[in-house]
Amino acid sequence: MSEAYNWIRLECIPLPDSGFDPCIVFWNPTEQTILGDAAEQILKWVREAKEKGFISTPTLSHFEIVSPLTQPSELAAILAQYYWVIPVPVESPEQSTTNDDKPVLH
Repeated sequence: MSEAYNWIRLECIPLPDSGFDPCIVFWNPTEQTILGDAAEQILKWVREAKEKGFISTPTLSHFEIVSPLTQPSELAAILAQYYWVIPVPVESPEQSTTNDDKPVLH
């Protein structure tokens, strides 16, 4: 049986015409931490969404934002405005693959 990992590697692929670069960040929902080159920008979006209390989607629906650094659905809703996101559980930010020695698919 595999053990639970505290970190999630988020490969962020920019939406077409978004103007953003691809990036990889590491998120720990327990510690409410995001690390990586784009962490500052992502944390800015998280703060703005949390202050507003919701985000609006292109389909004109609202998604309530209360605790995006602990709730995967809330963080996903924020990031989905800018990126396609591929999450992979990892043991630590230094690890780029899981312990089963299979490479992370890109």
